[in-house]
Order: sequence, then C-alpha cells, then structure tokens
Amino acid sequence: MNENASKSRILSTARALFFVKGFEKVTTDLLAREASVSKATIYRHFDNMSEILQNVLEAEAECFRAEVLADISGHPDLRTALMSFGRKFLSFLGEQDSVEFTCLIHEVARDYPQIGRTFYTAAFEAVCAAVCGLLCKGRENGDLRDDFDPRDVAEDLIHCSRALAWSVRNWG
Repeated sequence: MNENASKSRILSTARALFFVKGFEKVTTDLLAREASVSKATIYRHFDNMSEILQNVLEAEAECFRAEVLADISGHPDLRTALMSFGRKFLSFLGEQDSVEFTCLIHEVARDYPQIGRTFYTAAFEAVCAAVCGLLCKGRENGDLRDDFDPRDVAEDLIHCSRALAWSVRNWG
C-alpha cells in the first residue's frame, strides 16, 4: 500500500471516529481496525493520537481556508469580494461538519490546549488576516475611509458572521 494512501486513510478514518465517538474514546486499536491498517503503520506516521488530531485539524483548516478565502485577495471590486466572502463564510459555518468539528476542537482543547491554539491560528487568524488585507486594499484604493482599524473591522465581521450562523442553525 502506498504510504500516502495509508496516511490519508488513517486521517479520514480518525476524523470520522472523532466525530462519532469523541477524541478520548478513539484508541489506536480502534483506529487501526477501522482504517484497515496495523498499529505499526499508524505509529510509522504519527507519534500519538494527539498528533493524529493535529493533522486532522490542519487538513480541516486547509479546507476551510480554501473554501472561504477563494478569490478574496485578488478581487478588484471590494463590495463584491466582501459579499462573496460573507456568503461563503456563513455557508461554511452553517454546515453540519463545521459545527461538529468546532465542537470536537472545543472538547479536546480542555485537555490539549495546543490543539485549540492551532485551530484558532489556522482558522480564525487566517480568515481575519485575509479580510484585513482586503480592507487595507480597499482603504488604499480610496474605497474606504481612513479612520478605522482594518484588523478590528475584520474581527467584528467574523464574530458577527459566526453569531448569525449560530442563530440560523439554532432558530431556523
């Protein structure tokens, strides 16, 4: 079996198991059985379950960035770019997988704070930096006033979007 294929299968199986059972209940024995690999294969790729979760998180964050930030940085029309970002971001936040993954990270972060920090950096910080960059370009082009901090506005947009997505999910 190809090394990349076995690693990929371990990560996709781990992701699914983490959702169903929670991080603490997924053992290397269970993961090996469900991924149809040996424990030795798991340990050839990863030192421990925390590292597996870290890799799952990084893959998830990459999908998040690719989905939400597609074409945001080079878009010539600021309004269109912000509207596109908002739609993609709200859609992504409303997806069941996104909700489940966020819940999983919050659960695990209590015992593994580095996982929470990685998630924050890979998801929130990346999106915030991209939106901040877009706002800075808009300000440089004269599309926006100079009297605001782009970082503050980017953070507010992200937090408002998260609150709106939560409301839609919970109140229909």
